[in-house]
Amino acid sequence: MRYLYLAFFLFFIQNLSFSQLRLGIKTNYSKTLGSSNTAQFGDENGFLLYELDYVSSKDCIGLGLTSYYEIGNLFFQGDVLYRKCDINFALREFTSNNPIEQKFSERHHVLNVPIAAGIRYKKFNFGVGPIFNFNLQSDMVLNKMHNFQANPRKINLGFQFMVGYKLNNNIHIDMKYENTFNNISDQYQYKNLPTSLGVSPNILTVGLSLIF
Repeated sequence: MRYLYLAFFLFFIQNLSFSQLRLGIKTNYSKTLGSSNTAQFGDENGFLLYELDYVSSKDCIGLGLTSYYEIGNLFFQGDVLYRKCDINFALREFTSNNPIEQKFSERHHVLNVPIAAGIRYKKFNFGVGPIFNFNLQSDMVLNKMHNFQANPRKINLGFQFMVGYKLNNNIHIDMKYENTFNNISDQYQYKNLPTSLGVSPNILTVGLSLIF
């Protein structure tokens, strides 16, 4: 809950910094990029015990608040959005004579706080900026397996590249490429060592804002 308070504090403190800051509501649709991949885990003798597959990520929908400020040919935009995302994995276990495969899905509840600034050209905005993803809750599944431990991050960082278009003074649309700095399996350790599937959950997002 403290991350929710922090995000809204950062959001509203902007209103004190920019006297002409405009507020509104926003929704967006996000698609995770990246292909499936497999990681293998063994014992101290090199025998294979597990294979973990990243299968896919379901598309996400975000909903929340937005802020917008412009002066001359420059603009500033900050959002606070709730985002719920599901990630699909598959795990093969070779610890018995008959290997077992099971599929599972994790659900992550995230407070997405992207901040962008850049230049304006006619009705277009071109901006870049940091992204803060605060983990509100994660339904961890793999930690129930032997030798796997869950260690979810409290915050994940990234960077965005944004192109926006003003349909009119109140309705804005934007498209963002969100480059995340973490690996999709960073939340797990195997025998106290980091796991890596070599997949970063980069995201392509389309947003619609109603600004008052």
